[in-house]
Amino acid sequence: MKSDEPSTTGPASSSLHEIVVTLPVAAIAGLSLLVLAGLAGAAAAMALGADKVREAGAQSLVVLLPMLFAVIAAIGIRRTSTRQIDELVARFLERTVFPRLEAACADHRDSGFPFRRAHLLRRAQGRSYVRIGLDWAEPGPPPAVIDVKMNVFNIELVAALPLSTAALAGQEPVEFIDRHNLDRVRSHPLLKHFAGTLQGAVEEGYAIRVSVLGRTEAVTEVQVSLRQKLQQHFLANPYLKRYFAEDLCIATGVVFGELRASGLQAAP
Repeated sequence: MKSDEPSTTGPASSSLHEIVVTLPVAAIAGLSLLVLAGLAGAAAAMALGADKVREAGAQSLVVLLPMLFAVIAAIGIRRTSTRQIDELVARFLERTVFPRLEAACADHRDSGFPFRRAHLLRRAQGRSYVRIGLDWAEPGPPPAVIDVKMNVFNIELVAALPLSTAALAGQEPVEFIDRHNLDRVRSHPLLKHFAGTLQGAVEEGYAIRVSVLGRTEAVTEVQVSLRQKLQQHFLANPYLKRYFAEDLCIATGVVFGELRASGLQAAP
């Protein structure tokens, strides 16, 4: 999902919300009553008054309606705590993304998804991420581990790939990947095995980071991060939440499917 769409919230509207939300509770309540009384008077003027009175009532509505929306938004902002936002984040990660992975695992025989079972290893609990373990469809390797992060304005998938140090032969990944160096990825001894993951992520507007977390004689742990920053939050948009949950599930299947096919996976 590309994130370069312009914001629909204008500067004037933002300023009005910011001014109202800083007022004391009593002032917001008084302003609410004043705006509602003005709207009632304007509506009565339009319904019962002469032509000039109706025109004045219509002009009043043009001014008062945006003020009413600003007051309603300010009340909503005042009533919204970070705890409530944490609950929305946790609900998205644990009740939308995780069940999507569980469904993909249950259907792995027909879909080719590389895992047969998902485990919630670490719940959100006020944090912006969950950690999920995934049992391979073909027994043998230890479970794969991913972190799924959602911090209101961005979404991120972090996958840990245990690779064979000997198979890598000292090749280091390109750390940041975008459209400008995607051709280099296709010719890279390591990253060419993950071309589907990386090209798909670039096309969908994700920022990509590939880095080495640690190395032993047998295993080199490579971390792949796919992150997308949005102009607006999507917690209240069920379409975007469904889109990103599905996108993260697909990306998980592709990156670990390419890991198995690469021959670079560290032996259990």
